[in-house]
Amino acid sequence: MFHPPEGHTLEEYFVFYFNILQAKAHKNAVAKGFWDDNRSDGESIALIHSEISEALEGLRNGNPPDDKVPQHGNAETELGDAVIRIMDLAGKKGWNVAQAMIDKMIFNAARPYKHGRKF
Repeated sequence: MFHPPEGHTLEEYFVFYFNILQAKAHKNAVAKGFWDDNRSDGESIALIHSEISEALEGLRNGNPPDDKVPQHGNAETELGDAVIRIMDLAGKKGWNVAQAMIDKMIFNAARPYKHGRKF
């Protein structure tokens, strides 16, 4: 298992490297022309949602190897696409999604079992 250097947490490393990859994902999307029409926030969210829907469809079809990245299952690849689209939008907006994820995980860890619901 990876252990960060003394004085740094795994979470700090995650945020640092995620933000580097986030910038790279956004730079690639810009270079490939996906922001030429100044995509709206709603369209960006819909595109993220479409990747999640494609992951569900992959699972419904038995999660075959992806046609573009066959070393991974279709659902796995589509979930990766969703994260890339999230990184792209966050890069455009200047958001620190990585730190938000860590902060939300800390919050969730302190919540009661099933968030106190009886379902």
